[in-house]
Amino acid sequence: MDDAVLFNGCIINQEIIFNANMNELRPLAGDGECISLNAPTARCLLLLLQNCGKVISRDEFLAAVWETRGVVVSQNTFYQNISLLRKSLVKAGLSEDIIITVRQKGFSVAPNTLVIPLSDEECKNMNRVTLTHYQNNKVVDFISEEKEKPDTHLNLPLIENSSEHGSDLMANKPEEGEKASERLHVTFKIPVWLIALIVVMIVINIIVLVVLNR
Repeated sequence: MDDAVLFNGCIINQEIIFNANMNELRPLAGDGECISLNAPTARCLLLLLQNCGKVISRDEFLAAVWETRGVVVSQNTFYQNISLLRKSLVKAGLSEDIIITVRQKGFSVAPNTLVIPLSDEECKNMNRVTLTHYQNNKVVDFISEEKEKPDTHLNLPLIENSSEHGSDLMANKPEEGEKASERLHVTFKIPVWLIALIVVMIVINIIVLVVLNR
């Protein structure tokens, strides 16, 4: 699609990284875990993220994700992949569901979703520490045609089904620095069992000393 934003990886809501080359979701904040997606589920997510602001119909998903590869699947298989995608995003660390169901039309990314495209190298090396540096030092252009190189990126073909789809691209505002810092804050706690063990060892040492001094 001509106005799709092409990339192989991105930061979603400053909480997780999606690496389309590896079909992987990685957490940047909170207690999420690394999730490996199956290929069709990863392509469904990439199609949604590359077309933020648009409603993608079921037929468009089937054509772009499966039929272009010579595979025919049932509607049930498609909906199972969307359900799995939603669960995987939450499990990876997203605090809210970003996939909206548009009744009798299809699916879309929530309008308040922050999607920051990454280069292949940035996607590979991004972690909790480098995220803060990235936010403070790099100006992100969401729709710059000069930065994007279609010949070196994955592009899922999308067949439009008339004018019912919106033409707005990503119009999301970056979260404020304080909010990002709060999300990236990690609290370390000493396990209760370790505290109990230390207390028991201290008591035993005191008893031994008392017995030896008698």
